[in-house]
Amino acid sequence: MDPIEPSLAQESDNLTRLIREHAEAEVVLQAHLIEKAEAIIDTQDHSGLLHSTQQQLLASEDGQRQQAITQSVLQMQLKRLSRI
Repeated sequence: MDPIEPSLAQESDNLTRLIREHAEAEVVLQAHLIEKAEAIIDTQDHSGLLHSTQQQLLASEDGQRQQAITQSVLQMQLKRLSRI
């Protein structure tokens, strides 16, 4: 009994898929290497931020948090002063 070989169409589909995945990986790698990309989306449409973008986002959130705290404290002090 001869082993069953994949059809030519299946082989062609597999080759096409591999070529596409390779091209996508190459684009992602090049973008990462030159640090132009802020996020990566893989072939299953999962996305992720690159480390530098994550750090910038965290710093921005921290700055906004500090600003909100300062603003809240100032509002409380103004309320206290207005009661005097």
